[in-house]
Amino acid sequence: MNLKKLLLTFIAIAACSAATASPPSDKSLNRWMEVQHIERDFLKNLTNMTEAQNRQLMQPVIASYPPELQPQLQAASDRYINKMITAYFTPQRRNKLITEIKKIARDEFTQQEIDAMIAFYETPVGQSIAEKNSVFVKKLANIGASEADMKEIETISEHYLIEFEKEVEKIMPEECTP
Repeated sequence: MNLKKLLLTFIAIAACSAATASPPSDKSLNRWMEVQHIERDFLKNLTNMTEAQNRQLMQPVIASYPPELQPQLQAASDRYINKMITAYFTPQRRNKLITEIKKIARDEFTQQEIDAMIAFYETPVGQSIAEKNSVFVKKLANIGASEADMKEIETISEHYLIEFEKEVEKIMPEECTP
């Protein structure tokens, strides 16, 4: 009987400790972000995705010019995007981003989980994975829809747009419609 009570007490304590696990400290979050290269990779990924989208949009435009001008036009387009990203990613936005990342991490991870990730990402294998993950995400950003895919997406979009417009009409009172 005492063993049963002891076991139930242990289970209750374990359940409570899991439910009240401590949130990660700022110091730990800073270290976690450092060893996982969070800020660097965020900026790289933002740049890669923006460049990939720009190339998809600009490719037909650039292709419409003489072939000898296309490399220069592509380079000019790339410079435009890079300047835009640099101008956007101000120190104020950087600080806001860091604050948001920490808030999300605090909501999602416990101190124990952050400590475990730090321990892993401080290892050579962890650093190798962090580096490869950055390249992996860049390659994902470059996977683009072909022109045929875009046309199919447009057709599907048009099909569902009619349905969407009808649904919006039902939701919106008449005085709100433009």
